[in-house]
Amino acid sequence: MSYFDSATKNAAKYLRNHLMLEKEFRLKSSHAHELVAACLEMNSKAAASVNAKDLLDPDFPEEMGWIAQTGDFVKTRIERLGENPKNRYLLKLLDSSDQIAEVVAQALKPPCDFCGRVNDSTKIQGQKYGDPYKWACGYCVNDHRNTTVAACHFCDRPENVWLTKDLKGPFRLCEYHVDEPN
Repeated sequence: MSYFDSATKNAAKYLRNHLMLEKEFRLKSSHAHELVAACLEMNSKAAASVNAKDLLDPDFPEEMGWIAQTGDFVKTRIERLGENPKNRYLLKLLDSSDQIAEVVAQALKPPCDFCGRVNDSTKIQGQKYGDPYKWACGYCVNDHRNTTVAACHFCDRPENVWLTKDLKGPFRLCEYHVDEPN
């Protein structure tokens, strides 16, 4: 299975689970895949599959940030799908289109390099060009037993996660905050 197929399948599953837990909304699998495609600004899953290499590049996952901003495209897709009388139930999601885009964007990120969790990973800061990308989930960042990755005392998680070896002093300060007063 290609990276694109695997990532979009996981994102559709995560979206369905999220909507069930947060809104008690049962989304059909086919519609979940259509909404994931809409988050990729494609009109269908088939169209997204054809353009897969251009949409999701596992070597440059930070370029996927635009996906969280596709709420308007998702809203339009929900409206079009809802035109079919069988799919009118989808119109209840119109007010959630921005949230759907954010959920899908999070679900398409690579898994945590430390524990393998998906859907909550953040790229580790301070990597030099050519270094392999490292990802960490919120659990590993906040777990005091994990001595490999942490957040800077002054940075806001989730955007600023660092390898512990790159943090300075007892307050674990990043290169941008190392001169801040304690």
